[in-house]
Amino acid sequence: MQPLQTSALAGTVSSNLSIFDLFLQSDSIVKMVMLILLLASFWSWAVIFDKTLARRIDNRLKQAGQLPSKARFLAAPFIGMLEDGAYLRHAPHANAMAKKLAAAMPFPVAHPVEANTVFVTMDGPALERLHAAGWFVYRFLDGTVRFVCSWATSEAAVEELAEALRAVP
Repeated sequence: MQPLQTSALAGTVSSNLSIFDLFLQSDSIVKMVMLILLLASFWSWAVIFDKTLARRIDNRLKQAGQLPSKARFLAAPFIGMLEDGAYLRHAPHANAMAKKLAAAMPFPVAHPVEANTVFVTMDGPALERLHAAGWFVYRFLDGTVRFVCSWATSEAAVEELAEALRAVP
């Protein structure tokens, strides 16, 4: 076995290891990834310092499908509901509860109630008062506030919510 000749390797390795020199010596794909990460960092700091940029990011991520990566585990109950017809058995109840909520709604209903969701026009202070009363609902992208009923929504829960809504304005 021959000893390693360090004098032969001396000219091949750069002695300057600054971040800028490492960037310049890197491959084009590495440069591209580093630039994307740098831009993402600037955007993150912009959101941290300017909270108006972060407005509705959570809703946009949900609507874009950026939910948990293990969605197959979340989807399993839905597959079961679709396969055995449970969805068709339980949907009419959720739809009826939404219609009952819309009928009791003290705020203007913005869209026809055709399924289990009620969209209403509600100003910011009223929405804040509703949140302060312990009810949390989301403002939808068109500015309306969304109420969703499920197969488990009881008539008592709809009446309790309607009473809370009447106390808000």
